[in-house]
Amino acid sequence: MVLRMPKFARLDGGQCWTLALIAGLWVASDLGYYLALPKLWVAPNYNADPIAIATYYFYWTGVAVILFWRIYAPWPKICNWGHLRKPFRQPRSVVAVLYVGDNLNRLCPADAAHLPMVS
Repeated sequence: MVLRMPKFARLDGGQCWTLALIAGLWVASDLGYYLALPKLWVAPNYNADPIAIATYYFYWTGVAVILFWRIYAPWPKICNWGHLRKPFRQPRSVVAVLYVGDNLNRLCPADAAHLPMVS
C-alpha cells in the first residue's frame, strides 16, 4: 500500500522557494543578532539596548519586504482589502480606538490589589 499526500498538501517549486527564503532570512537575522551585534558593541539583549535591537530588526523588515516583493505585489489585484479600511474612515471608530488605547491601563489595571484573595 502506497500513501500519497493529498493534492492540496503538496508543495510546488514556488512554495519550496518561499519556504527556503523564509528559513534563510531567519537564519541570517539570528546569526547577525548573535554574531554581528556583539562586534558592533551592542549586547544581544532586548532590555539592554532596545533602540539598537529595534533598528536591527527594522533593517531586517526592509530586507524581507524587498525579498518578498514579488509575492506581495499582486495582492491588491487578487484581494479586496477595502473592507478593512472602511471602518477607519468614520471618525467614531478612530475616536474609539484612541480612547481605548489611551485608557487601557484604567480599563485593565496591571496591579492585582483589587482582586479578591482566594484561599
